[in-house]
Amino acid sequence: MIRSVILLFLLLLIIPLSGCVTRSIKKGDENHVVESSSPQKPILQENADEKAISMIPDSLPDEKPTGETPPTEIHPPEEEIIADEERITLYKYFLEGILLEKNGKYDDAGIAFAKALEITPESPFLGALTSTALLQAKRVDEAIQVAEHTIHSATNDMDNRQALAQAYMAAQQWDKALEQYEILLDFDPSSLSVLDGLAQLYYKAGRYDDAIRIYRRIAELHPEQAYLFRLIVADILLLKLNRLDEAKQEFLSIAEIIPNSPKVHLSIGRIDELLGKTEDAIHSYLTALNHVRTVQDEVMIRGQLGKLYHERGSYTEAQHQYNRIMEIEPENLRIKQQLISLYVDQNLYENALAEVEALAKNAPGDFQIQLLRKELLEQLDRGEEAWNGLLASFQYAFEHHMQNDVMLFLWKLSLDDAYFDSLASYHRLDQLNQLLQKASEVMSNVPRILFAHAKLALYTESGNLRERLFNILEMMQKAEMSGNENVIEASAIELRLWFLVRHAFQQQGLSRELTELLQKCQSIFPHNLDVIRTLGLVCGDIGDWQAAESHFREVLEQLDENTPAYKDLLFQLAFVYDKMNRIADIERVMREAMERFPNDPEAYNFLGYTYADRNIHLEEALVLIEKALKTNPNDGNYIDSLGWTYFRLGKNQEAISHLKRALEHMRDHPVILDHLGDAYEVNGDVDKAILYWKKVLEVGPKYPSEFTTEFQLRVNQKIHSAETLLKP
Repeated sequence: MIRSVILLFLLLLIIPLSGCVTRSIKKGDENHVVESSSPQKPILQENADEKAISMIPDSLPDEKPTGETPPTEIHPPEEEIIADEERITLYKYFLEGILLEKNGKYDDAGIAFAKALEITPESPFLGALTSTALLQAKRVDEAIQVAEHTIHSATNDMDNRQALAQAYMAAQQWDKALEQYEILLDFDPSSLSVLDGLAQLYYKAGRYDDAIRIYRRIAELHPEQAYLFRLIVADILLLKLNRLDEAKQEFLSIAEIIPNSPKVHLSIGRIDELLGKTEDAIHSYLTALNHVRTVQDEVMIRGQLGKLYHERGSYTEAQHQYNRIMEIEPENLRIKQQLISLYVDQNLYENALAEVEALAKNAPGDFQIQLLRKELLEQLDRGEEAWNGLLASFQYAFEHHMQNDVMLFLWKLSLDDAYFDSLASYHRLDQLNQLLQKASEVMSNVPRILFAHAKLALYTESGNLRERLFNILEMMQKAEMSGNENVIEASAIELRLWFLVRHAFQQQGLSRELTELLQKCQSIFPHNLDVIRTLGLVCGDIGDWQAAESHFREVLEQLDENTPAYKDLLFQLAFVYDKMNRIADIERVMREAMERFPNDPEAYNFLGYTYADRNIHLEEALVLIEKALKTNPNDGNYIDSLGWTYFRLGKNQEAISHLKRALEHMRDHPVILDHLGDAYEVNGDVDKAILYWKKVLEVGPKYPSEFTTEFQLRVNQKIHSAETLLKP
């Protein structure tokens, strides 16, 4: 009696599901599968447009473009003549598997379905359920084994064949998966789930054009959901094939179907950004803003608008967008950083500093924040305060075991000689030395600490530099062998030593001695590219340009052509050719840089300025420099190049306007000051020209690489000639 009640209860649970049963009917001598009249659950729901639209530049899912493997429809096991006890056990495992799968416990669900399958081993339905659960549990080989076994007993069962195709896809057995989908399409050429699975197969296999073809076919066969699949097509065109114009047209067509979708217009705006169409992008973002539905979308869209307004110099509009975001998300760190950058570009250093100080209060040991604070304080001529804060930040980070910030500070010391200049000018080298001593007591043999110690010693003492160099090398080698840090990092720090030594020898006028030493070191380290490269730099220091070219070319031939190091060497070669007045060679290496690194504006500016400085190809120079400015509109060097080109073209008013703007971005730079003096002289304002030239001589020593002896003599001669001209 109790067993009958249990059986009746289980049957009552299952009967409501019977409408979903896939049943086989006899037709001639072959079994054909037909679906019940109950509507199939669609892969994508009709009102899912916001979920289906990918956020550009976010990538599509790695696994497939349309979501997770669709769950198998719930069917009860086939009616078979089995004992009541077995039937109860079968239903028990079946229902247990369904509940486990629903709760995301795919491993346990697979076990439960497999136990049910042991009772009815020829059941294609249970085979499909088991295979799907195993696949969701990432047990791909077992999923294939189950599906292959059950497919033999029911070759025309679509559920099991689709499960087998999905398992082959997960194993990246593309040809086998394609074979299964072709069989499925023979049964039903318009099946949404089959076509969707086939499109996913092509997508995963990297056959993106085939995936697009299938998704377009789905859109034609199922017009009520067409825009969802066209969104997938647009994403593939954009993110995988980089066919921006086609992707934009696809999104524009979708916008006609769902004009109020902010994410569609956001996608169009981002494509316009990639195409360099700033005004079109702004228009699309404003349209998206008009239809915004969530706070997250509003923040994202306003962030993009603020960035574009900022880049084109529309500071008021940019600040309006950023302020609105801060009202919504007062702790949005990224927007705070954008606001700081906006203030800096407008020379509103006090405003920028106020924002940075607020950030520093919450993160006293954060080196990046303190570094930005230092740069702002130096702009406000509060350098001593800047360095007090930076050293205090280093001490805080060290005492609170913030190792990343400590290491970042030490790395900056290793790379930037200006740090030691500033520390020396504010009498902070002793304080730095004490901090380094404390750090080395706790973190012994850390290459960065050893390196900072070595650099400090070189900076503050003269002594025998050759002997000191080899002592430092010995320290570096010990640190590398200690295993205290990654060997690659230790080696990189050791290689950086050559640049440090170059600086120290330059300070004492011993560049020729360093050349001899480096040549000896090259015989010890014949494959050390940094030694060879530094040798080239030192040869440049002493004016041996042919030797510098030889060393740079030797390094260049051994570098990967698409790396930043290769690009840097191209510019160093161009600088050497500039000194040798080899214009054709400058053109050759800079055009190679443009070809290999088309998004780097520096090559366009370098070649454009080269033309302008020599008063040749001025129209092309203008085009090249404007291209550089399109990427970095607020770069003072590029603006100076533009002003100097206008000067060469005889357009003095435009020249002065741009040169003054360049000076706003690069305060007291001697080259820009010199250019302004020339422009005012030609404009007839000799008094103002003399003021600018005298300013060159005043600030020049801060820029040793530009303020050469030749440059000083030339500026002095200009002042002398102008003052002679003014005498009555």
